[in-house]
Amino acid sequence: MAGETSVWYDYIKLIVETIVSWQVLALLVLYYLSRNPKLIERIVSLDVGGFKVELREIKEELEANRQEVEELSAEIANEREIFTETLANVNEHASMRELTEVRERLRAQAQTLDDPEYIRSLLTGQDRPADVYGAGIAIRANPRPEFLRPAIDCLDRLSQSDNLKSVRLNFVWTLTKAVHQILVTDLKHSPKPRLAREDLEHAQAVLDRLAKNPRVLRDRPENPSKGVRGPIKWSLQWISRGLNR
Repeated sequence: MAGETSVWYDYIKLIVETIVSWQVLALLVLYYLSRNPKLIERIVSLDVGGFKVELREIKEELEANRQEVEELSAEIANEREIFTETLANVNEHASMRELTEVRERLRAQAQTLDDPEYIRSLLTGQDRPADVYGAGIAIRANPRPEFLRPAIDCLDRLSQSDNLKSVRLNFVWTLTKAVHQILVTDLKHSPKPRLAREDLEHAQAVLDRLAKNPRVLRDRPENPSKGVRGPIKWSLQWISRGLNR
């Protein structure tokens, strides 16, 4: 292997001095070494056309980056697992007082739940009440524009059932409130709104239908704004502003 390394080094030096610019050649050297990782362990550095490549430093930096990525992935997986375990303790039939404890735990965990794919997955499954509730809490902690479509699609499926697929009204309120917060965050606080007109029009149609759902109409008839119709109304106001901007 030492002989092979020496031969390659001689070839590289000859080409640098006669034909190829050192910048291009440096890239070629790095490419070759990436295809032959065992050489890196035998070479400390290469001086190519005055450009010194510290191979061991590169290798150590790549290894450090790899470890950081693995640690971050493990942390995200751990946060996802904790959130899922808490969701398993959600009792959709519990009293509001009983629900408070698990709700506060979910809120605290949602602050560090940086896993958009997982949050979207809660909204694209079987519309389990606990998933709808958990997604609403997670989105309210981090109301990104990318969550609008899956949240609205979930509300669309619920709205097509007269009893909202038996999902608790408070859970539907939580997800609808999350939609409202997405709209405010993007249309009011963002210097350059990202929500497309198509998304706003789709959300408008779904929320109009949800507002007419028989079960939603029976929610807080004495004060509709305290029920699901509250965030529906506020969301529609922001959508109207977004469409007219």
